[in-house]
Amino acid sequence: MKTKIVLQAITIFLLAQISHQIAAQARLSVSGGYITDQRDFYNPAGFTTADGCTIDANIRFNSKKKFQWGASFGYHSVFATEETKILPTYTTTRFESESNYKSLMIGFDYFLSKRTTLKPYVGLDAGIYFLSFRNSVYSSDRSFLLTTRYAVTPNAGVMYDFTPKMSVLLNGKLSSLTNNNGHTNFLLGISAGLSFKMD
Repeated sequence: MKTKIVLQAITIFLLAQISHQIAAQARLSVSGGYITDQRDFYNPAGFTTADGCTIDANIRFNSKKKFQWGASFGYHSVFATEETKILPTYTTTRFESESNYKSLMIGFDYFLSKRTTLKPYVGLDAGIYFLSFRNSVYSSDRSFLLTTRYAVTPNAGVMYDFTPKMSVLLNGKLSSLTNNNGHTNFLLGISAGLSFKMD
């Protein structure tokens, strides 16, 4: 029920933004990079650091001189392994943990300066992460889980204008993910990409 309400709120927000900002300048950004899971309960002690890749796309609309509002979509995949020797034969067993997240967020960016070609900014997004999780031994699936998490993601970055229409960006973010039981884990990521102005 909570997921349905959040999805409806995101849809209403996006429709309102599109209807009020239809004539405004929009910016489309695509980025990719590195992500690590900061102590999820699916990654117990003894496992290697759960890390992997992140891919994000977002669209932003200008609302004020230094503010941009809009939506972001992402795919984030983290992987961890553990090798254990089992007595009495000391046979090595390999355990694997894989988490894949798809995110749908709404949020804003605030530019600290827009008068130069180098533009630092901070931002905040909130929304939903859809998680699929696989736990296996020697790549043989043992368990599979689908769940939803509610997320708040502060971020900071810098954008450099190559041309009036195209920019490169570097971004760091920390996503706080909470499930229905109140458990929270964190995804820390850094990414680089391109941003395009759409008139």
